[in-house]
Amino acid sequence: MALCVFTVLLYLLDEEALEQSLEAAFRSLKSGGTLLIDIPSKALFRSSRSEKHDIDRHVTVEHANDAVFTYREKLTIRDEDGERTFTDEFQIRHWPVEKVVETLMKVGFQLEKNFSRELAGSGSQYLLMKKPGGGR
Repeated sequence: MALCVFTVLLYLLDEEALEQSLEAAFRSLKSGGTLLIDIPSKALFRSSRSEKHDIDRHVTVEHANDAVFTYREKLTIRDEDGERTFTDEFQIRHWPVEKVVETLMKVGFQLEKNFSRELAGSGSQYLLMKKPGGGR
């Protein structure tokens, strides 16, 4: 089994990267092997702020172009050593479920089961894909 969860797809910024990554997952599996993949919803692409005790986390998500967004995070930690701030910035992409499924099928996967209903509220679609050729 291979896992592609915790919003991994967000970091694939173009169709070539998506296809190459899914092909690599397909090749790495034995016949009959499975891939559990989550496809994050666009609702997850939003800014947020959380301030609790000694941690202040500020996330900004801004639309850059097409389906690409700029993710910025500023994290401030306060403790006995003082205050430390960390920042990060990178691009992420929203992938429509239909495009991901189309690419999964193109590289050879078959849909084994859609777990999205069982995991409702997670903000993602969850699919169990199978590499043909093996028993259950």
